[in-house]
Amino acid sequence: MGHGKYLGLPSIIGRDKKSIFSFIKDRIWKKIQSWNSRSLSRAGKEVLIKAVAQAIPSYCMSVFLLPTTLGEEIERMMNSFYWGTKKNGGRGINWLRWDKMTVSKDNGGLNFRDLEGFNLAMLGKQGWKLVTNSSSLLTRVLKAKYFPRSGFLEANIGHNPSYTWRSIQSTIHLLSLGYRWKIGDGSNINVWTDPWIHSRTNMRPSTTPHGNYANLRVSHLFDSVHNTWNCALLNTVFNTQDVADICKIPLHSRPAQDSIIWKASPNGNYSVKTAYRLCLNLVLHDSSLRVN
Repeated sequence: MGHGKYLGLPSIIGRDKKSIFSFIKDRIWKKIQSWNSRSLSRAGKEVLIKAVAQAIPSYCMSVFLLPTTLGEEIERMMNSFYWGTKKNGGRGINWLRWDKMTVSKDNGGLNFRDLEGFNLAMLGKQGWKLVTNSSSLLTRVLKAKYFPRSGFLEANIGHNPSYTWRSIQSTIHLLSLGYRWKIGDGSNINVWTDPWIHSRTNMRPSTTPHGNYANLRVSHLFDSVHNTWNCALLNTVFNTQDVADICKIPLHSRPAQDSIIWKASPNGNYSVKTAYRLCLNLVLHDSSLRVN
């Protein structure tokens, strides 16, 4: 029984997700079959894979998290097409696994796309809207149902979630690794748990919370009279290195709201390109993101 579509996407997502999204694999397979009748160089095959085959799932990937096994099958198809067949018609040897071929050319790969990583990076655009645009209709609807008492980055999968929500929720790990706070009035930033110290890899203090300072906000660290950091308090709360790194952070000369920015982009806006790079480096080792 076929699955209905709306605007090119499945309108109903049942249990057998691999079957529901199999139309993507079928479309790519038909393209590859038509290309196999031509005499193509490796360079020509590379262009076709990158410009056509890898583009086919993109629209669907911006809305849904595709099953991991489906992505792996598509990657194997593209890999086999790239390495081709022998002159006698036999199957050629795949000299590199697909994960090696997705490495950048500077690092010895061919810069093909890792579908799982690109899927998360595309979905991350939807998740980023939930983080940065609290007034949008999408944010208000999903927040009311799935995370009424927290922000999106703290949201759980919830009870009986829709597949759209499950797909967007899968990007929380990626977004948590890629965002940081830009300090305004400091009232929204938790000193110990939020990323705000720009010069640190994890952007958090190395000092262990102690005493009455366990629930500090960044705003508590300001000297509001002189619009500077309260050095006396900093030296009481933090170790020497933390104090030095915090004091390097400039403060607004005028009142401003705290804001969340994407730290990998110069303008602070989320981009699929930088998110994809982050996925390849950090996220894909997390098996909890996989859907079979």
